[in-house]
Amino acid sequence: MCMINPNNILLAQLTGTGGLAMGGGTLQFDWLTLTSQLGSPILTPLWAQINILIGFVLACWLFVPIMYYTNVWNFMTFPIADSRFFYLNGSVFQLPGNTQQGAAVPLPKGNRFEISNNNTHPHFYSTVTFVIGNYLFFASLAALITHTIFYYGKDILKHAKTSLQHRQNDIHCLLMSKYSEAPQWLYWIVSTIGFVSGCFICHYGKLMPWEYLYISVPLGILSLLPTGIINAKTNIFIDLTNVTVLVSGLLLPGNIAGNYTFSTYTWLIQNRAMYLLRNLKFAHYMKISPRAIFSIQLIIALLSSAIRYCISQYLMDSIEGICESNKNWLCTNVQTMSHTFSSISKYSYLSLFDKV
Repeated sequence: MCMINPNNILLAQLTGTGGLAMGGGTLQFDWLTLTSQLGSPILTPLWAQINILIGFVLACWLFVPIMYYTNVWNFMTFPIADSRFFYLNGSVFQLPGNTQQGAAVPLPKGNRFEISNNNTHPHFYSTVTFVIGNYLFFASLAALITHTIFYYGKDILKHAKTSLQHRQNDIHCLLMSKYSEAPQWLYWIVSTIGFVSGCFICHYGKLMPWEYLYISVPLGILSLLPTGIINAKTNIFIDLTNVTVLVSGLLLPGNIAGNYTFSTYTWLIQNRAMYLLRNLKFAHYMKISPRAIFSIQLIIALLSSAIRYCISQYLMDSIEGICESNKNWLCTNVQTMSHTFSSISKYSYLSLFDKV
């Protein structure tokens, strides 16, 4: 549709794609593309899909155009939709290294980048969709917490005091009660080994101060109950990526390796635990022993972690220039949302209460 009038900027912004426009002219029939973000619509209740549609229309068709074309926070200087950061003159923000200030540098052997947080460092900006998406996430997070407390608070307290054998069960619970549960001490042993290993890796690998795991781990655990309820009811998974990058950006400003480590630990605790719960629920209806599921999950987790680490390390060591953007291979993007709310961003968390 952009080819109808290639010189029309407004038409290109409304119909273009490629991560730089609103994509109004893209019509997809590819099932993999349609289900890549929210999963299969067949499994999502109609009322949940309607909620998603209303939120999408309000955010993308109303808020984004209004804020962009009224040039709030100089949004018209940048693309409508882009995850990169920009300076006020419209140039792309390049992550500075320790020795090459202002230049894009590949991931060093020490896995550390530092960004100056002094007052002389120029602010950088984000696109309108990136900023609105982040702010709406925190609004939905507040709604998630209050919804869980007011709608499910009594049930949570009730079932927390009731075992599977002593509550009013349906046929599935009755049959599964014949199986022995995986003992709690086994979960505690696995959790303790994982936590201690994480402390050693963070400390001796110089990824981040190991003490921050005392914040990262509880944050991931506390998120399981509210996000698990929503996932079970709506088939929509709400992860805490935005929260973790905000917290890590405040605790470890400029330390990209530390930001990623903190965010990854929190996200994996939530994500892997949700996968375990899904498989246990599947086993519940298929009448598979919880101990068998626990053993399978543990073995798969160990194997997949070892294989993934070995492959990643091999690629990093054997492919020259893997982290440079002009190569056929790309490493993880180090420009994260943790800087969006940091002290050198125009949209710091204080901007919610102050004029910018």
